This record gives sequence, C-alpha cells and structure tokens, in this order.
Amino acid sequence: MLLAVPLATYLVSYVYLALFHGQWWLWSTVVHEGGTLTLLDTTFYASHFLGHVPSLTVIAFVFATWYSAFTNERIAAPRKSWSICALLFVAACLLFSLWHFGSEDTWSYVLQQKQGVARYEAGGSFLLHLPSTLSFFILSPLFIAAILWLLKRDISWRPAKISSLTSAFAVTLIFAMIAAGCACGVREAISDPRYLAHSVREIATFPLIFFPIPLAFWLANVPLRDGGFPRKLIFPLIVLLIIALPLLAYQVFLPLSRGISSLAQHPSFSHDPLPIPYLLASHFFEHVLDTVYFSLVSFALIPPQKS
Repeated sequence: MLLAVPLATYLVSYVYLALFHGQWWLWSTVVHEGGTLTLLDTTFYASHFLGHVPSLTVIAFVFATWYSAFTNERIAAPRKSWSICALLFVAACLLFSLWHFGSEDTWSYVLQQKQGVARYEAGGSFLLHLPSTLSFFILSPLFIAAILWLLKRDISWRPAKISSLTSAFAVTLIFAMIAAGCACGVREAISDPRYLAHSVREIATFPLIFFPIPLAFWLANVPLRDGGFPRKLIFPLIVLLIIALPLLAYQVFLPLSRGISSLAQHPSFSHDPLPIPYLLASHFFEHVLDTVYFSLVSFALIPPQKS
C-alpha cells in the first residue's frame, strides 16, 4: 500500500502533464517550470540533486529518529553497507552531472550557490529548503504516527530517542548561516514568500514520494497492533499538532497574499502563469534521484526489516 503511493503520484502527475501539453510522449518535452529542461532531464537532474544532499541527509535523520521513538527500532552507527551504497550513488550522480550538466552547474549546486535553473543565491538549495527542513522536525512525527495508526501497527512512545533532534536542529541552522554567509540569510528564508511557497510544495511532496518508501520496508514485517492507541502518546501528538497548524498556516498565507503567479517562474511554453497542480506535478519528477538517496540514508540509519 505504501509503495503504491509514490507510484500513483508519478502516474497521475505524468497523465496531468500529458494532458496539459497535449501529447502522451513527454520525455523530450520541456516540462520544467524553468523552461529549459525536458522531462528526461528533470527526472535525472543530477546537479539539482547534489545541491539537496545536505537537506536530504538532515530530513532522513529526523524521519528515522522519530520513527525509532514510535517503535522498537534503535538508531546506532550508520550501517556500513547502506552508507557505502549512498556514497556510491552520490559519486555516480556527480560524475553524470559533470558529464551531462557541466562543471559550472554542478559545482554551483554542490557549493550551495544555486537554487534553480537560472537563479543564483548564497546558501543555495540548503537555504531554499530551510523552512521545509525545519518544518519536518514537527511534521514528520505526525505523518509517522498517522501511518502506524492507519496500518494498525504497534505504536510506542520513547521520548529519550529524540534527544538528538535538538542538536540536529542547531546544526541545521548553523550550516544554513555558514552557507548563506550570514544570519540574515536565515531570516530571509523563514520570512520571504518565495522561500515559503517552495517550502509548502516540499511539504506536499515528501509524504507522497519520499516518506512512504522507507516506511514500506520498515513496516513490512512489523506485527499488527493488539492493543489500542497508547494514551501517553496523545498529549505529545496534540502539542505537535498545535505547533504544526499555525506553522503551516503561516507558510501558506504569506505566499498567497503575495500571489503564487508572481512567485512562480514563467516558462515560454505557457502563455499564462502555471497552475498549482502543474507546479506540483513537474516538481515530483525533480525528486526521483532524491528519493533514492533519501531511502538509502534512511536504511543506513534503520535497515529494512528482515523476513
């Protein structure tokens, strides 16, 4: 069921893009909102992925840590075999990016100096994704708890396991300031409507194509729940929800007050501003490589359950 979610998301997105462009074979069609990348280039946008590696690593750690707090799993030193796979995947993407997208595009993303096809900003992808990365410290446990409850899996509450998240939060902010060159970059990231609009899109993306994959393998052999929902977990979830609702409202309201069309790019293939469903559908394909890396890092922290 969980693996069907990203598959269905990509299928529906492809059909939507095909209907929008009026053709069913899209791999050589420019679909990226930047107006230059075909669907094939967007799917294997390796330089773009390399810029996301720091953010993806943080989110994978946060996600795995929260999962361990709700289950009997334990995060120890990263498993060597999965870690090696993740490193080899990054190395392969680096070589491909240098060959296909060129050294300038590749290193601009890697050194956190580029945020999009033609947009250069100090802090790069890490700063662009800072609002969503920080949001997942609050939102990912709500998603995990909901999935465990819906799939009737055993749920526990071990708050001691999330003590490392405080350090992870601090490291994330410090790295963002270093990448941006000053603390003002962090202030801009959490207040600028363009950054917040991108954050909302990331928050809509991760539960559909990122989170279901490691959960599907982690939960494959977890027994069904015998008892009810643990009462001691209700209060922390309510607290998280109370924080999450205004957090989401803030990130949605500011971009809408500015106007989504004024924030989005205007590619030459569309006379009108791209609709929100298009911005989401094409965006999913940007993250194909990202989901592979995210899953590998997640498995390095918590290996898939064995039969």
